[in-house]
Amino acid sequence: MKLFKSLSTRLVVAMLIPLSLLLLLATWIETRTAAGTMIRTGEAAAANLGATVKEELQGVLRSTKASVESMAIPLSRLPSLNEAGAVSLLSESIEGFPLLYGSTLALAPEPDGAGQMAPYVHREGDGLEVTSLAGDDYRYWEWPWFTEPLELGQPTWSTPYYDEGGGEVRMVTYSVPLTVEGRQAVLTADLELGFLTEIAGSSLLGRPGAVLVFDADGRLVAHPEDDWLLERRLDDLAREQNLPILREVTATIARGEERWLRPDDGMHEGLAGGDPQRPGRLLVLPLKEAGWGVGVYFSDQDFLADIQAATRFRLLFAIGLLILLASTLAFVSLRSLRPLGELADRTRAIARGEFHGDTPGQERADEIGRLSRSFHLMQEHLQHYIEDLTRATAARERMDAELTTARLLQHALLPREQPPAEELGVDLAATVRSARAVGGDLYNYTRLAGNRLFFVIGDVSDKGVPAALFMTRANAMLKGVAAHGNHPEELLAEVNRALCEENELCMFVTLLAGMLHLDDGRLRLASAGHDAPLRVAADGKVRQIAMENGPPVGLDPDAEFPAHELLLRDGEALVTFTDGVTEARDPDGVLFGEKRLVAALAQPHPPNAAGLLACIYEAVERYAAGAEQADDLTLLVLRWHAPGDAS
Repeated sequence: MKLFKSLSTRLVVAMLIPLSLLLLLATWIETRTAAGTMIRTGEAAAANLGATVKEELQGVLRSTKASVESMAIPLSRLPSLNEAGAVSLLSESIEGFPLLYGSTLALAPEPDGAGQMAPYVHREGDGLEVTSLAGDDYRYWEWPWFTEPLELGQPTWSTPYYDEGGGEVRMVTYSVPLTVEGRQAVLTADLELGFLTEIAGSSLLGRPGAVLVFDADGRLVAHPEDDWLLERRLDDLAREQNLPILREVTATIARGEERWLRPDDGMHEGLAGGDPQRPGRLLVLPLKEAGWGVGVYFSDQDFLADIQAATRFRLLFAIGLLILLASTLAFVSLRSLRPLGELADRTRAIARGEFHGDTPGQERADEIGRLSRSFHLMQEHLQHYIEDLTRATAARERMDAELTTARLLQHALLPREQPPAEELGVDLAATVRSARAVGGDLYNYTRLAGNRLFFVIGDVSDKGVPAALFMTRANAMLKGVAAHGNHPEELLAEVNRALCEENELCMFVTLLAGMLHLDDGRLRLASAGHDAPLRVAADGKVRQIAMENGPPVGLDPDAEFPAHELLLRDGEALVTFTDGVTEARDPDGVLFGEKRLVAALAQPHPPNAAGLLACIYEAVERYAAGAEQADDLTLLVLRWHAPGDAS
């Protein structure tokens, strides 16, 4: 193949590309293998830790259960029921079983509340303290640890709780129902849950991990986040952390099953209070005692950190190797392809406009020779192209100068600047922006005898130079007939007849003409195929003027143009425009439309015609967002105030 006859191509293909692919493939395979091994190691460590925690916790619960049941026998055989004897036995049992936090013997009170007895012996510092749970402040007979064993007739584990008013710690209670001297009673053993804090912060092979303990209802008993203890359930975390798989955990524990929850199940660090974007794994193990469950969690990121660091090192090494090879290739190319430097010098000479020099290396038979001969041919063609382009540019500059002159002449026919409202008799503002160098939109106004204002706005059917010439002719005629002071419909008819003559190109113009009586705000309008104007009340309400429309000017010499009369109120504005406003397009080609025009007028704006005009113009500019202007855009806004009104 011709491609591989090039030395530089062979060097790149034979050295850099295969080696780069090989290094990347080796790094990818090694990283995947090591990552899989580390994750399996983490799961094995989590399983060992989970089994250890499970056995330790089950041992604590079983010991608590055994201690309570051993206390029940001597308490049920007390020769006489008195609080001092109960306290003595409870104290001996707690001293003999260091895992217990406290214990009580609570008698069921009489229906009238009499006969309450519930001495509570609990640890306080290095000793024991005795308090009483009897009384309406605590109402022990209403707590689940008292009611449930009596209702079920068997020992029960309570749900973990904060013993407010009793031990003032987080605890779980094992309660045994018994009968003392013919009265129902409940013997309890309180197991403080503080020992679970150290378990929750366990590590896996020196890496961060978390141990979770939860009761049969899914309430967290042990967790690295202390604020979550007894406050959050697995269902809460399923909703808050977007972990729906957690809703199945309590059912799994109830069935006595072990289960792994992995990233494929949606597991992430949010379970342990970390980043929900980082995947994690949770091993769930059931406890035979109390219906509780144990979960061992670890983050994939923590176990893969060393692998990722090694991968970065290998990639940096590969990049360094490739840089070394690239440097070698550059050196070889520099030695072997030195003649290309001479060709580069000739290229710079051509860039300076020196087209008549010799191109070196044309006599060579290799790639450089072929390049030199092609370059010399390009040089000759470029020389001819520059000469042609110079002539075309000169012609274009002459045309641009002529168009600039035409634009200046065209704008000279429009009012140069709006006179003050005191001089014109009305607050007026107008603007025109052509889509090309010259355009086909027009506007004009003039104050007539009888304290009247004639105004007109129009849009020629085409754009560019033809439209500009037709617009110039129409504008000149309008200025001429406006001096007669006729009604606007008569002025349109007169201009129409004149434009229909010698109109071989069948061009036409839409016009909206109006005559405003400045004394009382009476307004007479006539339209020749033009968009109806909008009324903006002093309070900002926008309405479209419903008026009958005539045909465009320049097509039918016998056309008639219906008139429409209305009365402007003090401070009310009239907004006239060409279709360049409503048909402005955004970058996707969607039209601006009349609804957006009405919405723009309804926005807060300065209380004058210039403010209204600027509001519309800025709205169109924002909507277009830099899209090319497709049509001429013209606006004429006037706001009438009653004579003598200071506003």
